[in-house]
Amino acid sequence: MTHAPVNQREIHTQRRVIDFFHDALGYEYLGNWKDRAGNANVETQHAASLREARREKVRQVKQGMMQALLTGRVRLVEAQEEGNL
Repeated sequence: MTHAPVNQREIHTQRRVIDFFHDALGYEYLGNWKDRAGNANVETQHAASLREARREKVRQVKQGMMQALLTGRVRLVEAQEEGNL
């Protein structure tokens, strides 16, 4: 796969963004991954771990909600009809 050449203005802008993330925000620059083997827009191993973490968080929230309902700390009330508010 060939990449279109990037003009100098774009390269300069990218460098400024990299410097900002590194210097101001403390991120580590991992280098240019353009020619890295297995380079992809989505890193599947990271995406899978993020999905699993999200599923676990949802499970914990649901468990907490159910516990609150079962202990009576939170009670559900019936929705009133629109005309009877």
